[in-house]
Amino acid sequence: MAETKYGKYVVKAPLENGDFGPKIDFTGEEHYGSDFSLLFAHITEPCLMEDSPHAHDFDMYLYFLGKDTMADLGTEIEMGFGEEQEIHTILPHQASISPRA
Repeated sequence: MAETKYGKYVVKAPLENGDFGPKIDFTGEEHYGSDFSLLFAHITEPCLMEDSPHAHDFDMYLYFLGKDTMADLGTEIEMGFGEEQEIHTILPHQASISPRA
C-alpha cells in the first residue's frame, strides 16, 4: 500500500500455519523499518512451547488473549523464568516481559 503518501503505515502480513496453530507475524525490519516486531499466534490446543530455558538479544513482551473474549483465556498458562525456571501462572489481563539477556 506504499503507493500513497501514508500507505507505508498500513501493512499486511499473511496468515500462516505456525508450530502451535495459525499465526500472523509482523517483523520490524520487513514491515516497519524498525527493531520492533509482533507475532500473533492462535494456540489451538495444549502445548509445551519451549522445553528448556533460553534468552534473546531483544526484549520480548507476551500478551495472552482469550478466543471468545479478552477476559477469559479458557485455560491456564504457566511460564518458567530464569535458569531455575521459577513458575508463574499467567491470568487474564496480565502480560509478561522477558528482558534481553
